[in-house]
Amino acid sequence: MGNTSDYQSAQLTVLQEIVSPAPLVALLLLLLASVGGVGLRLWRTQRRRQAQAEREASASKSSLQALISHEVRTPLTAIARLIELSLEDKADESSRRALQRAAWHATTSLQVLLDDLITQSRLDHNQLNLHPVPCELAGFLEEIRQIYRPIVESRQLALQFETHLQVPVVIIDPLRFRQILQNLLANAVKYTHEGGISLYVATEAAQAGQCRIHVELRDSGIGMPPALRAELDQPFQPAGESRRQQYGGHGLGLFLCRQLIRKMRGEMRVDSQPGDGTTIQLNFTVAVGKLDERVPCTVPTECLTGLNILLVEDELANRTLLERDLAQLGISVTSCADGVEALRLWIKQPFDVVLVDWHLPGMNGPAMARIIRRIERRRASAHQTIIGMTTGSAQIRTGVLFDAGLEKPVLPQVLTQTLRRCLPDPSNREPLNLQVLRKLIRGDAVFGRQFLGAARESVQADLLVLCKGYAAPDTTLLAETLHHLQGVTRLMCNDLITARCIALEKAVLEQDSARIKALLPHVKQDLRTVCLALQTCPHALSETSPAEPQTNKS
Repeated sequence: MGNTSDYQSAQLTVLQEIVSPAPLVALLLLLLASVGGVGLRLWRTQRRRQAQAEREASASKSSLQALISHEVRTPLTAIARLIELSLEDKADESSRRALQRAAWHATTSLQVLLDDLITQSRLDHNQLNLHPVPCELAGFLEEIRQIYRPIVESRQLALQFETHLQVPVVIIDPLRFRQILQNLLANAVKYTHEGGISLYVATEAAQAGQCRIHVELRDSGIGMPPALRAELDQPFQPAGESRRQQYGGHGLGLFLCRQLIRKMRGEMRVDSQPGDGTTIQLNFTVAVGKLDERVPCTVPTECLTGLNILLVEDELANRTLLERDLAQLGISVTSCADGVEALRLWIKQPFDVVLVDWHLPGMNGPAMARIIRRIERRRASAHQTIIGMTTGSAQIRTGVLFDAGLEKPVLPQVLTQTLRRCLPDPSNREPLNLQVLRKLIRGDAVFGRQFLGAARESVQADLLVLCKGYAAPDTTLLAETLHHLQGVTRLMCNDLITARCIALEKAVLEQDSARIKALLPHVKQDLRTVCLALQTCPHALSETSPAEPQTNKS
């Protein structure tokens, strides 16, 4: 019995030692120390990696800033020097044109770079939205060909554009599509020294109103090895450091093209081998457009001649360029630099179009357009055509305030097309203001025939003088006749005819032979139309004019 009791007592002692808290605490502390040591080592490793990443990011940022600064400074310096040389007295006309052409090429290169940087910034911040509209591809591609043809020919290369457009009109963002094609063409020009560049664009109808677009650009340039092609998925990798030093470039173009194509739910494929040139293929799907979806360009370009436009632009360089582009269309331009002055001018005299910048000192473009619309409603006056201009930081929504929007810098072709789309077709407008004539005649048929007959004879006489005065030429006689005509046209004709007479008189006084030559045929045709309308007008007035109340004098 004693032995059994001692055995049980020993077992209890061992069990108490095993479950004693002291070893458990020690074990727990040991585990915590081990885990803490591991955690500390992991934290230190993470901190070292983070510091290394920060150093690499800082170095990359500094390298990028240096690269972009170089890419901006180089063309700016060249542009300044080229302009300086072209202004020298010893430069002959041929040399001056060559210098101006070189400056234009440098400016185009700089503009592409800045556009790419802005677009990449928007993509990085998820702020880039596509704005698809109906686009006629044939005309769109011809504009791009006209831009790059002189650039390619100046390098003695061949440029071939080929299209196979089963679907002529598609719904696409033309600004981004143009940016993609310009980047691809710019790269092809940069890395091609002999041979040529070809661009092939095809559209093919798909199911449910969709259209597949295939773009293929080939060049006979230096090509690139597979290792460099793999770097195209990273921005600011200009096909290798050695190539960047030799050819320049910021390495953003192809990366940006790939991002934009992905944004359009498409794909881009690059095939290239050293010495064998490069082939780039784009494939994406868009909606099919219809011809009647587009706002029709009903107004012929020649009908823009004689328009009166109010231009509101605070940047002197942009204002000067727009004034020149509009003047070359035979358009009379009144310009100012702020919205308050523009409103004063608009209230003082009528304009066919108001062309206004979005950002203006004092009163911006939308605020000015809002006031004009408010005055229109209060006066129940005719709708004023307002076209807004923006650098793209603000999207112009057409509708209530603006009839159209233009992306700056405004290209002459785009400006012309926008004006044609926004203006009513003058061929559909009555040459005479019948409402005013009815007020003048007041139902007196005899007086109406006499008045309209005298007006017709006066216009015919002025038309004859214009023909003789221009043949002579006699600027004084032309100016006096046009000034006299304005009295008649202001009284009874539509605004376009009056505006053309004003513009022609201004051109005569300034002895601008080019504008006189452009405007005179339109003014003569307008006057012939007015004469014909005056001949048939009494019958039209008698049909529609209300009877005057008779006064009984008996």
